[in-house]
Amino acid sequence: MSATKVTKARRAEAPKLGEINIVGLFEAEAAALLQAADRGQILHKTHNIRDSGALLESTFRQIIGRRLPPQAQMAHGYLYDLESTCTPQVDAMVLSAADNYPMMNAEGEAIYAPFTSCRAYVEIKSSTGDVTKQLGQAAKISTRIAEMGAALGELRAETAMPEGVGSVLLYANSRDAKAGPFATWFSKNSQKPTLVVFLDKAVVISRRPLLNSFFDWGADEIQPAETLNLAHPFVGSEAWLYKPEATTVPEARGRVLLWLYYWLLYCATRHEVERAKAAKEQVELLDSTLAAGDAMLPVRGSKHQLPPVAAFIAAANRRFPLLAVKRLADFNDLIPSFESC
Repeated sequence: MSATKVTKARRAEAPKLGEINIVGLFEAEAAALLQAADRGQILHKTHNIRDSGALLESTFRQIIGRRLPPQAQMAHGYLYDLESTCTPQVDAMVLSAADNYPMMNAEGEAIYAPFTSCRAYVEIKSSTGDVTKQLGQAAKISTRIAEMGAALGELRAETAMPEGVGSVLLYANSRDAKAGPFATWFSKNSQKPTLVVFLDKAVVISRRPLLNSFFDWGADEIQPAETLNLAHPFVGSEAWLYKPEATTVPEARGRVLLWLYYWLLYCATRHEVERAKAAKEQVELLDSTLAAGDAMLPVRGSKHQLPPVAAFIAAANRRFPLLAVKRLADFNDLIPSFESC
């Protein structure tokens, strides 16, 4: 038998590589969250108000928390400052492991963590109720963090303060959610919460970057799909509705949860990226200074590379996009579902 035939035979016998269905995995996790919300509703009808939302919150923390890298932590509880003041209770908060040193524990494994360790937080609701009140509750945490930062600054503490702490209001069941209250809230220039996620409807409210409105396409031009970059919610202006690129409702729910996971991961690690960029700029400045002093000195010209986690996030940003639908203010009745927008 010839060498060529032997090689082909070995290739034919080689086992297929395994694969992980990431979208399918998050489809199952989204279904688990909705099931937890349904079980909570049963408890709520027994007037067990305290425990009715606990299962949904703990399920969400487990889904996201076990997928965070070592430099990030998932917890729930309170954020505190040196004046002994605290935020309202937070359902889920993504913390920097390097900057977190809990002051004490509370009931139900809740912790009191320094506010400077918080990178993002999520307020979790099983259903829509008083929307303005729910939005206000989510925004109040950001307000307290800002006040804590101002108080720390007055002590002349020269430290890099956490900027742009991500905030999310997550609804498991939102079948009766009307667009009006959300449009009114975001029209008042409120920047918080950063995102509103409707898991059952598989749609997301975020602010659209002002730059995107400057691109006008003619009637004969093919307009490319506008996507929500992971950095956009922090720099946007007008509230828009976004949906995933999917073919079925379960897939759409999974993709929304997957996008939210990568967004929280982005929030947890973007300081690492900023430090890498700052280090690159310092190297370039040193190279240019040395080169100016001695033209014969070789320039190192180090190539800037993203930290591995950040590189993976950047790729996921393109692989699992959210697509722009239209302005939130253009919806007159209910928040539409993935199927109807």
